[in-house]
Amino acid sequence: MEGPLNLRGVRLGRLLKAIWRRGRSGSGAWFGVATVFTMLKILRALSRPKRDVAFSLELKPGEGLKVFDAGVREGASRQ
Repeated sequence: MEGPLNLRGVRLGRLLKAIWRRGRSGSGAWFGVATVFTMLKILRALSRPKRDVAFSLELKPGEGLKVFDAGVREGASRQ
């Protein structure tokens, strides 16, 4: 999703560090901006889906992979 301000090329960590530096030096407005950006960064990190990797194996050309649901067997009903 593209917004009016595209920051994909900018390292947000460096930008946030610079804003915090200005805020700690006495600027209340920059301190407020740094607080808001930090909260957004934390919320973005918490909202990312977690990936559970149970098994990892590189497949060679021509090999296949079958994935079974470990909690349900064929013919069994879910509770």
